[in-house]
Amino acid sequence: MRPRVLQLEGRMTVYAWRAEGVPQPRDVLMVGAGFGALYEMSRNMRLHFLAENNAGTYYRAQIRGLAVLEVDVTL
Repeated sequence: MRPRVLQLEGRMTVYAWRAEGVPQPRDVLMVGAGFGALYEMSRNMRLHFLAENNAGTYYRAQIRGLAVLEVDVTL
């Protein structure tokens, strides 16, 4: 990968199941969407970013985010 290159990716998931031993509603549906990015700042430094949101029968949103700075170091 060349420096100063941005890579993007995404995903969408849908889950449906029948929950046992819980109050109504038992038929559960969950929909999720995720977005990721990788930015190579230099040859030895990369910034990773991940964001996702899940919504379903029992909750409106579960929003998560993560950023990681990756640095290659030779000792």
